[in-house]
Amino acid sequence: MRLHKHQIIIGLCAIFFFSCNIKSPTFQEKAETVVYVGDKIIDIKSNLFFSFGHFYIIDSFLVINEAAPKNPEAIHFLDINNFKHILSTGTIGRGPGEITRIGTNIIDHMNSTIWVNDYANHVRWKFPLDSILNNKNFRPSKTIELNPDFFLNEGAFIDDSTIIGNAVIPLSPSEAEMRTAILDFNNNNITKYGYENLNLTGRNTYGYFALSLNEGVYVTCYINEDLMILCDLNGKLISQIKGSDINKSNSRKNYFMGVDFYKKYIIASYLGAERFVQNSNKAKNYMAPSRFLIFNTEGEYLKTLETANEFSNFIIDEQNQRIIIYFDDREHLLGYIDLSEILS
Repeated sequence: MRLHKHQIIIGLCAIFFFSCNIKSPTFQEKAETVVYVGDKIIDIKSNLFFSFGHFYIIDSFLVINEAAPKNPEAIHFLDINNFKHILSTGTIGRGPGEITRIGTNIIDHMNSTIWVNDYANHVRWKFPLDSILNNKNFRPSKTIELNPDFFLNEGAFIDDSTIIGNAVIPLSPSEAEMRTAILDFNNNNITKYGYENLNLTGRNTYGYFALSLNEGVYVTCYINEDLMILCDLNGKLISQIKGSDINKSNSRKNYFMGVDFYKKYIIASYLGAERFVQNSNKAKNYMAPSRFLIFNTEGEYLKTLETANEFSNFIIDEQNQRIIIYFDDREHLLGYIDLSEILS
C-alpha cells in the first residue's frame, strides 16, 4: 500500500496558531487560469528503486528519505544534474549509528550537513556531506535530542544557528497540533514563533512549511483547511489566503499537500477533494493531487498547473529551473517539468 505525506504526519503525531488589518485574499480556480503541463513532463529513469519519501537538495545532490524503506539504507543521493544514483546511507536498525524510524531532514547548507530526524530514538542524527561521500560505510555518532513534547518537524536555517519551521506538539497518542516554531541550534531551545490562526486546532493544524530567504517570507499551508498563511521572517502576518471551502466543514477533504518557493513564486500541490474514493469493489482508493497552485509572494493566486497525473511529493530545483516530482501513476515514478518558460 502506498504511503503518502499526510499519513506520515499523522503517524508522526501518534508517537509524540490575533486579529489585525492584513490581506485576506481568496482564490478560486477558473478554466482560463489552468495551464495543462502533462505534455511537458520529462521522465527520470533512475537506476535506483525506492518508495515514496521526502525530497531535499544539498550542494549538487537530490536527497531522498524513504518514508517506508525498502532498502537497508534509507537516504539516497542522486546527482541533481543527471539523476544517477551516487550512494545511499542511513542504515535502518537499532544498533549504534542506525536510524530506527526515519523522519524528515533539516539541511544546513552553510556547513554542508544533513540533520536527520529519528522519531523512535528521539534524536536528530548528524550526517556531514564530506563524511558520507568519503566513507560508503559512514554511520553517524553525533546527535541532538528531540523533545518528544515539542519538536521541529521541518524548517530552514535563517542564519548560522537559527531555524524557523513547523513543529509538532503531541496532544494524545493519536493526535497532535502543528505550530510554527523557532529553534536555537546552539542550545536546542525551541519556542512557538510568529502569527498563528488560533481558530485552528488539532488535526486542522496539520500542514506543510516552506521558507524563502531571498523573498524574506515563510508560508504554511494546511492539509485539512482550505487555507495558506504567509508571514515575514519576523513572524508578522502578511496574508491569509483562503480557498472557496474555507468556511465549510468537511473532514473527508484534503487541500494543500506540499509547498515550496521558486524565485518570486509560491508553488503548492493541491487536492481540494475527498482524500478517499470508493471504487466498484467498494474498496477505498487514496486520492493524491495532480495540480499545482501558483501564488506570488503577496499571496495572490496566479494560475494552476495541471499535470493530469497523481503525485505524492515534489521539490523545486531552482538552479536548473525545474520542479522534480514523485508520481503515483506513471511508469517512471520520477519526472520533472521545466519552469523557465511557464514561470518566467
